[in-house]
Order: sequence, then structure tokens, then C-alpha cells
Amino acid sequence: MNYSELIRKGTTYILGIQNEDGGMPRGEAFKNESGIWTTSESLEALLLTDAIDLNLTVLDKLFKSVQFLLSKFIDVDDECGYWETADGSGSSTVSTGHTIYALKLFYDNVLTGSTIEKFTCLNGEFSISDIEKRIKTCIEKGIYWLDKNQQVDCGWCDSVKSIEKSSSPLFIYYVLKGYKADGKDASNSTVVRNACAYVRNFIKTIISKNNYSYNQKKALNDNLILENDIANLMYGYMCLVKSKYLTEADREFKNEILKYIKKNWYVIKRLIDSKDYHYKKNPFVHNLPYIALITLVSSEEYQFKNQIIKLIRHFETQQRDRGEWIIKKEKEDGVTTEESTWVTAEVIIAFNEVQKKYVKFTDVISNPKSNKKRFIITTVLTLICILGVGVYFLVGLISKGNYSAGNIISTIVALVGFVSSIISICGAIKK
Repeated sequence: MNYSELIRKGTTYILGIQNEDGGMPRGEAFKNESGIWTTSESLEALLLTDAIDLNLTVLDKLFKSVQFLLSKFIDVDDECGYWETADGSGSSTVSTGHTIYALKLFYDNVLTGSTIEKFTCLNGEFSISDIEKRIKTCIEKGIYWLDKNQQVDCGWCDSVKSIEKSSSPLFIYYVLKGYKADGKDASNSTVVRNACAYVRNFIKTIISKNNYSYNQKKALNDNLILENDIANLMYGYMCLVKSKYLTEADREFKNEILKYIKKNWYVIKRLIDSKDYHYKKNPFVHNLPYIALITLVSSEEYQFKNQIIKLIRHFETQQRDRGEWIIKKEKEDGVTTEESTWVTAEVIIAFNEVQKKYVKFTDVISNPKSNKKRFIITTVLTLICILGVGVYFLVGLISKGNYSAGNIISTIVALVGFVSSIISICGAIKK
């Protein structure tokens, strides 16, 4: 199936809610003021998809977003600079890495090879060469700033203010996007390689503490600890994949990660089934379905086909009429607000990953009903054949008294096959 229509509705929604300053709304809780994070996430989603045409109207909006991001860059000195946190309270490694990635996408997809010297949009007329130079400068300074603010454990926290805290794979994931945009990965950058080594050890720690009792798991579920663990494991795994850290020698380690995900799939399934989109602490953790879909698709493991189908159906059914996906937040005063910009952008990014990475299983994923029907028909025909063989040998046993070892074994095998076919059909119908 082609998800272009699904993605097109989402991109149309994002383009339609852009603020006058070129930024994208942070959410109702922030009076929909523009945010660096939401603008970077939206720009990434718009530039990765093939579902929209880069006509003058769209280009106008993209240029406005780029101008907004460039205007928010803070020069520390002649060598480095950064972008701030979502609330503007200080420097942010996450915003810096993510914005670098979004700007590099714009540079490569829009500016590179362009014969246009100037572009006139609603914000005025801009020299393409000036924008190119400014983007390059911001990327160079941003990367240097990230280098300088890598923690002792070789990871990153969200902001320099939280430097005393341990690094998180979730934050590292977005920081490494910036390094990837700058052409750096585990093969050519010591900074990236050391960060990946930290992430690997973080993941191994999560996996090693997974043998909880039922009561322990219930307590952990209540405290969202398992949600945090599985989210960090998935973000961490994607850090290693996108940074080209894993090799064939890491196959056993990769299998441990996938085994952990499969064992704790119920955590994600619970979020999908409950349809409760309120988050209590970390919205990125609560948006587990997003990182789960990207992780499982990137694993390219056929064993996760059913989980991928469930995730795709989840997002297909939760898209609203205007094209957005949402997460809700209940504030201390009991008022519920919605955040849709970054959530919609992330789902678009995830579906782009589905279309790009999961080609080999397109039929299974895109047309599960047809696939299920085909499976049931095949199983029923097999069942009829097995039943016929079973009856033939059973008649030989009872009516003819032919109790040879071959007849007895054949009858037992046929009966086992019959029961197995029934179980398979029931399982397919249930799915």
C-alpha cells in the first residue's frame, strides 16, 4: 500500500498551522507560540516525504521555517553556538542536534543544485547564497558546541543546566541526528563512536534488569519505569543503527534487543489498546508507538510483521479529519490540552520509514486482510486434505482391523495436523 494520502493529509495539516513568524506551534498549553523543536521536526517531516510538491506556496512556507530557525540561533563566539530549549530557558543539545539535521535536509533537498539566486517570500526577498552561508555557519558552530558539551560519560543531557544528570539515549538520538547531517558516524568520528559505546552499555543495563516478578512489573508499570526503559532501549537501538555502529559481530547483541522488545511488547500494546493519549511525565516516552514503528521497521525482521501491522493500523485509525495526530496533556489545574504538531510530524516520519525500509514485506503489511484471507483459505484446504487422509486410515483401523504400525502413526499424524490447522485458523481470525 502507498501511504501517500495518509502522509499528504498530515503534511497539509502541518503547513496549514504555521505561524506568521515561520515557526510551528508548540501546542495549546503554550498558546500555540512557535517552538524551535516543533519547527525542526515539522521541517524534517516535510522534506523527507514525496507526498507533497515543492511548489511556490510550499517553498514559501519552508523558507519561512528556515528563516525562523536561523533567527533563533545563538552565537556564543566565533567558533560555536546553539539553539535553546523548547521553553527558551537555556541551551539545548537536543534542539541543536535536531535543528542541524533539519537545516541540512533543507540545504540538500532545496538549495543544492538550485539555479535561483534570490527568493521572495512573505518575509521578504532573500539571497540564496546568503542563506547557504548562514546554514553552513550554524551547522559548523552547532557541531563544535555539541563537541564541547559532550558529558564525561560520552553522552548528552537535554541542556547544559542538567549536566549533573546521566545522559539519556533519547537525547543522544536527536543529538546524533545533527552529527549524521554533518557526515559523522561511528566509522569516522570519535565523538559519535564514544557516544554509541555509552548507549550500548545503557541498553545492556536495561536488558540485564528485565527479570522482574509479576508484582514488580505491576509496580513498575504504575511508575512508568518500564515505559521509560523500553523507550530508551528503542531510541538507543536507533542511535546505533543510524550511526552505523553495529556490525555483523553484534548480531547476538541485536538479538538480545529484539528479544527484549518482543518480551515487553505488551507495554506498547497497552498504550495502543487503551487509547489514552494523556502523558504524565515525558511526552516522547508516551509516544512509544512512533519510535516502536521506526525501530521494528529498521530491524528488518520478519518476526515483527504482526506488531508492525498493529502499529500501522493504530496510526491509520487515529488520524483526525484535518490530518493530525495528537497527544493530550492534563495540567495541574485539571485542564486538558492537546499537542499535535510534533506528534503529526513524527508519524509522517515513521510512515516514510515504512515505505522506504519495509519494501520486502509490503504485501504483508499493506494488505493484511487479503493476506489473512489467503492464509485461511490455504489452511482450510490443507485441513480438508489432512482430514481425508485421517479418515482413510481411521477406516482402515476400525472396519478392516488393519492395526499396522504405519496406519496407527499415519492416523495420529493426521489428527495432530487437523488440530493444528484448527488452531491456526482461529489465530488468523483473531488477528
